[in-house]
Amino acid sequence: RLNADDGQVIRSNRPGGQVLMAPLVVGNAVYIGSTDGTFYAFDKSSLSQIWSYDAGAALIASPAYSANHGGLIILLAEDKSVHAIRAGDGTRLWRVTVNADVDPKRDTVFADTYPVVSEANDVVIVRSYLVWDKLWEPPGGAPSTVAEIKSYLTQNPTLQSFFVLELANGAQRFVAPVMLGAIGNGGDLSSVCSISSFRLSAHPACACINRVVSVSGP
Repeated sequence: RLNADDGQVIRSNRPGGQVLMAPLVVGNAVYIGSTDGTFYAFDKSSLSQIWSYDAGAALIASPAYSANHGGLIILLAEDKSVHAIRAGDGTRLWRVTVNADVDPKRDTVFADTYPVVSEANDVVIVRSYLVWDKLWEPPGGAPSTVAEIKSYLTQNPTLQSFFVLELANGAQRFVAPVMLGAIGNGGDLSSVCSISSFRLSAHPACACINRVVSVSGP
């Protein structure tokens, strides 16, 4: 905790492992995770520990918060798992595993992405890393319609990298018609297409251009 006027350290608390994610501040608590797989809640004023949660794998991606279901924190762990834990006491509501590959150069799954919550639709959106070779699937190019893309990804789940999960239980609401998109060269994808905006509607439309994502309902 720093003094906003002069940058002097007022209080500090050092979790184990490396801290690579951004802190999450909700109410009177500060939440942070580390590469040793532990996620912490600290009192915002005193920085004393309130609770800790063991995710079972390194935490790199920044977390997200939803006020739904009594207040949830969504975590992405490096064993390809997504966790929803209660903000009040750190108990787990659900844990699911999504399809993902390990970046061969950075040895990470969620290095440059983060979960995005749509509270109005009661879902969390997750984008995972896939390897370079999958960028060229299927041979001849991607299907041309939303229905064909959904059908293709349903039949080929190892090519899915965009997940719409129910906040209540982590179930996949539908197979999102979003093919792999990324930035890269020379056999390596250096960055997946992140999620910075999300629209869920009844109209069948889908787009993934750089950092803007729009997905329709089932």
